[in-house]
Amino acid sequence: MVGVALKQNSICGVKIEGYNTIIETDYTQPDVKYTLIGTASGDDPDTGDIYRRLDRFGRIKDSDWYNYGSSTDADRIKYGYDRAGSRIWRENTVARSLGKYFDEKYLYDQIHRLKDMSRGELSNRQSAIGNSLSAGVWTKRATGATSVKTTTDQEAGR
Repeated sequence: MVGVALKQNSICGVKIEGYNTIIETDYTQPDVKYTLIGTASGDDPDTGDIYRRLDRFGRIKDSDWYNYGSSTDADRIKYGYDRAGSRIWRENTVARSLGKYFDEKYLYDQIHRLKDMSRGELSNRQSAIGNSLSAGVWTKRATGATSVKTTTDQEAGR
């Protein structure tokens, strides 16, 4: 990644890196900071750089909205990817700590088009969704158009 620019006004400061990727945003009101830079000391053990929340391919693996007024995470989303670079899971750690499950699991077809998305509680190995809240199924029609069918627990009778 190349060069850093800091843009500031009275409400928010933004740090942009390289290809216009927002690395850090600092909101003075309400004392919240979005960051991809690690808050723990030292460089990322996998990539060797300061961007502890990016994987070695520059994809976001850990997105953090940190409330520095209360020294807690306001929101924190973790992501996992397959070898093709498709996102296969999303974990909301703050919601999970509050007993709410807004994690997501994604499935793709053989040519890496999104086929299925489930929302609920992600398993410890990020391989399945339990306590399902909703799901979506993407199908391709013969004309190439995509249709989406979503269901919620209530619709599925759960």
